[in-house]
Amino acid sequence: MFYYSSRDLTFTNIFPSTQDYFFWFERPLSSNASFLCESPQLSIGCLREPGGAGYNGTAARGESGSPCLPWSTPGLQEVFAGQSRWAHNHCRNPDGSEEAPICFIEEDTYDYCQIPECEAIRRREASRYKKESLWFLLLLLLN
Repeated sequence: MFYYSSRDLTFTNIFPSTQDYFFWFERPLSSNASFLCESPQLSIGCLREPGGAGYNGTAARGESGSPCLPWSTPGLQEVFAGQSRWAHNHCRNPDGSEEAPICFIEEDTYDYCQIPECEAIRRREASRYKKESLWFLLLLLLN
């Protein structure tokens, strides 16, 4: 059987002996598919301060999706004091001088990093807990 998946459409050849007879099936993106690998989401930390000042998490990709270069890479422009001694490639904005944490994706190009705000995560988790609690209470009342 041949599968091809793009967004929420799945292209499937259900007759392997013929190469010219295919069906399109629409499937929600949230559904599990046996031919897709899933991996757990990495915990990269969150922004406690406006602009990510003092962010000390492990995000290591710019908004573009490009991996960050190590801060100790020779030839990088010095944006933050002492960055050439940092032994990692994580996004940073130690003094809040940038609008968000950044990292270099090329020697002469840096990219902003998309990192969630801690307060937004807290609100989302509180909302989810509230919904789960309401469902649990409803189930108790129905029994």
